[in-house]
Formats: sequence, C-alpha cells, structure tokens
Amino acid sequence: MGAVMSTVPKLRFKEFNDSWSIHKLKEITTYVDYRGKTPEKSEQGVFLVTAKNIKNGFIDYNCSSEYISPNIYDEAMRRGKPELGDVLLTTEAPLGNVAQIDRTDIALAQRVIKFRGRSNLSNDFLKQNMLSDGFQRLLLSKAIGSTVLGIQGKVLHSLPLTVPSREEQQKIADFLTAVDTRIEQLTRKEALLKQYKKGVMQKIFSQEIRFKADDGSEFPEWEDKKLGEVVKIASGKSKSSFIQATGKNIIVDMGGISSTPKLIAKKSTDYDGDYLTTNDLVMPKDDIGGGLIIGKVVAIPENNKYICGDHIYKLTVLSGEIGYLQYAINSYSINKSFRQKANGTAQIGLNRREVESQQVPFPCIEEQQKVYKFLRAIEQKLDHINLQIDTAKQFKKGLLQQMFV
Repeated sequence: MGAVMSTVPKLRFKEFNDSWSIHKLKEITTYVDYRGKTPEKSEQGVFLVTAKNIKNGFIDYNCSSEYISPNIYDEAMRRGKPELGDVLLTTEAPLGNVAQIDRTDIALAQRVIKFRGRSNLSNDFLKQNMLSDGFQRLLLSKAIGSTVLGIQGKVLHSLPLTVPSREEQQKIADFLTAVDTRIEQLTRKEALLKQYKKGVMQKIFSQEIRFKADDGSEFPEWEDKKLGEVVKIASGKSKSSFIQATGKNIIVDMGGISSTPKLIAKKSTDYDGDYLTTNDLVMPKDDIGGGLIIGKVVAIPENNKYICGDHIYKLTVLSGEIGYLQYAINSYSINKSFRQKANGTAQIGLNRREVESQQVPFPCIEEQQKVYKFLRAIEQKLDHINLQIDTAKQFKKGLLQQMFV
C-alpha cells in the first residue's frame, strides 16, 4: 500500500494516538463502475438504483422506481453484484451523494460506483469518510463540467483517503452510525405523525370526526360558506424595487411561502407600508412550478414586520377563528379544488373570484377553536421533532468536520 504521509484529525477517541495514513482510493478499495449501455427497463422485476435514489447517507426507494428484468440481471451486474455494506457514490447529476447497500435484491445503474473496502478499510468508515466535508470538497475540486458537474473515474480512484487503524475506523463508524440511527428514528416518527395529521384532517373536515362542548353537549351542524363571506381578499403589489441587503421588515411574495406550507420569506426592506397583520392569511395566487404552493395559506406571526408583496392574496379574516381557517383552506379537498381551478402554462394563476366563491365548511366559533387547538398541538409536536432532527444533523455535521482529515 502506498502511504505517503501521516496526519490526525482534530477529534478522536482518547485510546488511539497512532498517526493516520493517506492512500489512494484505488489502493484500499475494490470498485465497480457501471458505465456503458443502461440496461433495458421493465415494468417490474429487479429494482434499479439510479443516481436519483442515492441521497446523503441512504438509498431512497420511494423517490424513483425503475426496474430491469430478472433475465438480464446477471448480464447487467456482470462486473460485480452488490453486497450488503458496499458503499455507493454518484459521479454526476448529482455528484458526491453517498449511500450504503442495505439489500441485495437490487441492480445498479450508470453514474453509480460501488466501493468495497479491502482488509484494512471498513465499509462503514468509508461511507462516513465520503460524507465528510473534507472528502466532498476534494471531490468538488476535481470535478469538471459547466452545466453538469462530474468526475472522471481515473481521477476519482486516485483521490487520497486518510485512514486510521482498523480498530479506530470501527469505533468512529459505530459512533456515527448511532447518530444516524437516531436521525432515522426521528425521521420515521416525523413521517408517521405527518401521516396521522393528514388522515385526521381529512376526517375532521369531512365531519367524520366532530368535537363536543366542554359540558358534553353537541355543537350545531356545520354550514358551508363562501370564502369571500368570511375574509376580505386583496392582491399584493410588487416591492422588488424596495429590496435591501438589510432592513427591519420582510417582504412576503410568492417565494415566501413553502409547499408545506410555512412562512419562509427572507427579502429584507425598510419599506414602510402595506403591512400584513396577525389577522391576515397570505396565499400564493401564482406559481411557476408544479402548483405545489398555489392556494395554500399561512398566518402572519406578528404585526409591523411583514410587507405584502406581489403574486399573493391577502386574506383578512372578517369572522371566525383564523387558525381554523388556515387549516380548513390547507385541507386536502379545498387545496385540490384550488389547484384544479388554477390555469396557465409557464405560470399558473388563481383567479380572485374563484377564491372568493370557494365553499368552506364552517362550524360554530367554539368548535372552530377546538379544531384549531387539536391540530395546532399536532403541529407543535412536528415542530419539536423537526428541531430534534435539525439538531442531530448539525451535531453529525460537526462530528464529520472534526473526526476526519
């Protein structure tokens, strides 16, 4: 093996003090580059893992589903069949995504390289090392291309990798895997809670689930009201000429609302006017994407801070609980209705009259408040889980920066 120098990371376990050695990637791994003709796809068969399926640290089997026939599997994988623990790296579109094989009933596509550590390199350590900022920066520095960045195989396989003893590798990998497991557990918990929230919202707004008064009595039957009866709708105007690098206020326009939906506006301004208030909901009335944000609403969290921009409607609540209206408008049936009513080609738009005439289920104010309180409690739990996920990811990022050279 061709070690050329020794070095150590900033953070390591106290029982280890030996220097780390630098080797070319091809010296301490075996690898398979599945270049060549892409196998012919089929409607079912062996799952084909493409570059799109490889995310930061795992294989996403849900984002894209392509298959090859079992009859051509042996030929497609003749250069080397995947084994549990093998490390995958994408070479372009996207460049540098890393995952580890967790099932063997798969095939691998072009732009995916399969690495397997030799006797002196743990696959688990290799995965974590490739995820580190140091390796990712090195990979990016060697990439070529203008619109699409990629790396040549001979360049990739000659990249230096700094490794400690096998024992220290495993200690590092086990520790970081434990952090990954925690992130995965939280992510699954988040997904289950989102699924529960979606299901319970459908049952609430279809009135399959009803709430009762504090004394146990039934609330009155719900009414259907036009949205224009309970909110005043106004169109925002462009504030793009007032955007500043710094400013005490924030402009809310089409890009300031996510598909989740959340308020993500960040455009600063000192413009003093067209303020949104805590009695307002904001709704994107146009969308240049796939219509994922159009017709969704978010509430304004504070007064004298947010400025009404363009491509949105301001919905000022005239009657009812604003929190209830936010959930009702964002419910599946109403948002689906808005998406169906939107029209256009490159940019789709939602007509103001369509918004005003939209029917909304409207219970009495007391039941509105109970609905809001119930759904808000679920959302707060989701916010707490998201914070835990973000904290764990930041912790992992810091470890990757310090535990590798």
